[in-house]
Amino acid sequence: MESLLDHCSFETARLRVARWPSEAPGPESSDLPAEVARLLTPAVTAPLPEPWQGPYTEARAATWIRDRDAEGTTLLVADRATREPVGLVLLLSLIHISEPTRLQ
Repeated sequence: MESLLDHCSFETARLRVARWPSEAPGPESSDLPAEVARLLTPAVTAPLPEPWQGPYTEARAATWIRDRDAEGTTLLVADRATREPVGLVLLLSLIHISEPTRLQ
């Protein structure tokens, strides 16, 4: 089901943020697992829920991408000048959640 969050995108002087992969400012969808694996280092994932903690291979990143797509909208943050991915933003609509809300 499409959500208003699916159309969220914005730019700053240095960054472009858009839904992945088709609207993302960086890699093509076939490159997305490699880029996500590069972004989700053990240091980055250490404060995240245990199942998300690194290290990530491309195969693990592909599974993580599918899981995030099933949960909500993920935005890829890229450098406007180089188009290199530098981060992720996960958006989740709380309307469809039956469990108590947890901040992650």
